[in-house]
Amino acid sequence: MLLRRVTAAASAAGLALTWPPTAALAERSDRHSQAAGRSMGDMLLMADAEAEPAAGGLQQRFEGKTVLITGAGGELGREGAVYFATHGANVIALDLGAAALGQTLAAVRSANPEAKCVTAACDVCDRASVQAAVKAGVAAFGCIDLCWNNAGVQGAMVPTLDYPPADFEQTLQVNVVGAFHVLQAVGGAMRESGGGAIVNTASAAALRGTPTMVAYVASKAAISPYLPTYLPTMVAYVASKAAPRDSAPLPSRPRPLSPPSPSPLLALS
Repeated sequence: MLLRRVTAAASAAGLALTWPPTAALAERSDRHSQAAGRSMGDMLLMADAEAEPAAGGLQQRFEGKTVLITGAGGELGREGAVYFATHGANVIALDLGAAALGQTLAAVRSANPEAKCVTAACDVCDRASVQAAVKAGVAAFGCIDLCWNNAGVQGAMVPTLDYPPADFEQTLQVNVVGAFHVLQAVGGAMRESGGGAIVNTASAAALRGTPTMVAYVASKAAISPYLPTYLPTMVAYVASKAAPRDSAPLPSRPRPLSPPSPSPLLALS
């Protein structure tokens, strides 16, 4: 489901076909996501197989586009890297663990031997580390078209009154401050290249207050307003290239988890 939203954001940015192509496909994809023993990548490929063939084929969905994924050494981030590489994208895979990144790179090359994928060990809690990784990615491919701001930790699962303060602080440092560092660094690169799509990995846990996960719930609730506060700045900047900055129009506030917007700068949070 989350990767389907990432793909939808890319589509909204003009990077791909509309996703899902039909309401019926979305319903079938939801059923696939509930099937036991299937990976996220399997689900997406199954949904693709049911879609109507597009001109150029599904393999061309992201050809020539560059996708940056944080947390790319984890299972979900790795599936995303493989998915986008399989569909023609250049992939910039970032993660704290070099060994995990090696596994992701191997998975990408196994799925698509011709895929262009660069990896960089990156600590999202370290602003300089994030900026250096983004700079290296831009140097490799010229620009970043889509960022999946996915790095995060779950934290402990302990009742709130017994929750360890150090774990609470660390979870928010990674999930909130880290996501902010990535948003700033990638947003700056996109601003210079003319735009793109950014997807933050949030969670339904933030809406229902999952017991024993106070740090994770708080962190995911915290990142939901990131894009509504970021979007007007980006749109104003891009518009100012064709009009004076002080007269650039600002858009209305987007709603988190809303359907894909026609704006090339709005992604899902």
